[in-house]
Amino acid sequence: MARDLLLEIGTEELPISIFPEILNTLKEIIGGQLDRVGLKYRDIKVMATPRRLTIFVYDMVERQPDKVELILGPPYNLAFDEEGNPTKAAIGFAKKQAVDLKDLKAVDTKKGRYVAIEHIKEGKKAEEVLRELLPQYILSLPFKKTMRWGHSRIRFVRPIHWVLALLGKDIIPFEIDGISSGRDTYGHRFLEKGPMPIENTDEYISRLKEAHVVVDHEERKKLIKREAEREVAKIGAYILEDEALLDQINFLVEFPVAILGRFEEKFLGLPQTVLITVMKHHQKYLAVVDKEGGLLPYFVAVINMPVRDIGPVRTGLERVLKARLEDARFFYEQDLKVPLKERVEALRHVIFQEKLGTVWEKVQRVRRLARALGERICPDKIESLERAATLCKADLTTEMVNEFPELQGIMGEIYARESGEEPEVAKAISEHYLPISAGGTLPKTQIGSLLAIADKIDSIVGCFGIGLIPTGEGDPFALRRQAIGVLRILKKISFPLGEIIEMGLNIHGFSLEIKEKIDYFFRQRLQYLLLDEGYPFEVVDAVLSVFDGDVLACFRRAEALKRFKETEDFLPLVMAYKRVHRIIETPIYDLPEPELFEAKEENRLYEAYQKIEEEVEDLIKKGKFYEALGALSMLKVPIDKFFDHVMVMVEDHALRKNRLALLTQIKYLFLKVADLSKIPM
Repeated sequence: MARDLLLEIGTEELPISIFPEILNTLKEIIGGQLDRVGLKYRDIKVMATPRRLTIFVYDMVERQPDKVELILGPPYNLAFDEEGNPTKAAIGFAKKQAVDLKDLKAVDTKKGRYVAIEHIKEGKKAEEVLRELLPQYILSLPFKKTMRWGHSRIRFVRPIHWVLALLGKDIIPFEIDGISSGRDTYGHRFLEKGPMPIENTDEYISRLKEAHVVVDHEERKKLIKREAEREVAKIGAYILEDEALLDQINFLVEFPVAILGRFEEKFLGLPQTVLITVMKHHQKYLAVVDKEGGLLPYFVAVINMPVRDIGPVRTGLERVLKARLEDARFFYEQDLKVPLKERVEALRHVIFQEKLGTVWEKVQRVRRLARALGERICPDKIESLERAATLCKADLTTEMVNEFPELQGIMGEIYARESGEEPEVAKAISEHYLPISAGGTLPKTQIGSLLAIADKIDSIVGCFGIGLIPTGEGDPFALRRQAIGVLRILKKISFPLGEIIEMGLNIHGFSLEIKEKIDYFFRQRLQYLLLDEGYPFEVVDAVLSVFDGDVLACFRRAEALKRFKETEDFLPLVMAYKRVHRIIETPIYDLPEPELFEAKEENRLYEAYQKIEEEVEDLIKKGKFYEALGALSMLKVPIDKFFDHVMVMVEDHALRKNRLALLTQIKYLFLKVADLSKIPM
């Protein structure tokens, strides 16, 4: 009979930085390990609170399936004579394996025919397998930072205090560093004292709820949102949507209680972004808005336990926020006394990186690179682009950004507008940090996009130039994220990536030898982006093999190849191209000479190539790669007939060279779209 497996790892308060990403990891690893040992199940659900990680495996089988193992004996011709009678070798093998001679089987292997027996290895009970698997699973969980505690010999993200492990109603016994698994869990840290036994897996969630713990994080998040909406409904308002903040709050509480608070209306004179940032990043408060989205002088805080008298708690929450807002207002008023342009010189005293100089020096490099890009893409906006580049880091010297680093760029835009800068310049200042995450919002303005590219390329080139290359251990300057940001922006702005990298190297004064490492780094990120957008691996491999630095064209190639892959012409075209690809070990770049053609199939292939060459080139220039593949498919029949009737590698050197020259032309016409040799057949 199938039973549910329940594993709960009880810990000190877990860092919210691991959530929600760790939840998928928990599920994937346990699923993979159970599949490996042959314990089948219906489904897996992972749950978490600040003090526990819980894994439910539903309807797990009672035992592993039996395995049939083949045990090889001597070669068949040594085990049986010509008349089929067993020899001493066969008799000895059967005796050693404790089987009858009739149980011997003849099997064919790579080394020839052998005799063998089938041995049935009985599967272990689930309890026996899990006793070994679960401690290994717990210790295999990957966390960026782990710790030891007390006299512990193990490392984990936080100290482990208890482990609950049940299969149905039975304990799975094992030990981790002196902590024995059992059936005890613990309720709310402050509201419930002592261990609480769980008799079977079915009662786990309900028993914890009675002990003031909502263990299912999905249910808890809905509860937080529902309670917060109930509170703001009292004043006819709404919660400002913020899924990231809801996730943070969710993994800070086990029993959420929402409280509506208020702050003085005078603080609404601060920029809305500042108010939201103070509430979100420092207090984890939800902002409150009216139906038009305007900020109201209210907030919703979520605490971790019910209280009898909300009043004093609300007053305390309001008092803390007021102090923060007073600080923010003071910083804002002080910052406005100095125009943004007058802050640029102060950047000479702000270090960007020891070997790369000050932020002021970085700004000068970014300005030069941005101008070089602007001259090619938007020459009419050079002045605005340079102005934005000059001011883009000035807000780093402000009190507001010093206190709230997450507002860099945002405050730059606000202060630029207050200083009388053009709206486009001000917007570019905030946009040049975008995207701030791998899938985050991209700059919307042209000069914001170019400034973002220039800033990120300067950082990437600079760090590679001094040897600060990202490793598996870390990426302190977030170069991977910045590279992905550059690639995503270049999906909308057609400009050769290689040229931008060379511009950055020249501005830094670094050798072009570094470019190969940077190119490879970007290629890895581009592969990640293409796969993340759902393109098959073989399609990605085929288009990256011909990547020329044009990111926009690379994505168009991938989309075209993915679409063409669904047509009936695809596989025949791949097969035809591979015949061409395989025979050309050393390309012949000389043009073929038609007067040397002997067979009609040579002439017909050359004529077919000439007929479509200009069309394919024109389609590629227009970015119509799907249509180009369609045109290339016209070569399929003449290619096949050529190889069916023409010997390429003949002894006549001139004839062989001429035929290889023709095939080289065809190969490189294909390679302007994709390398179809990367497509498996």
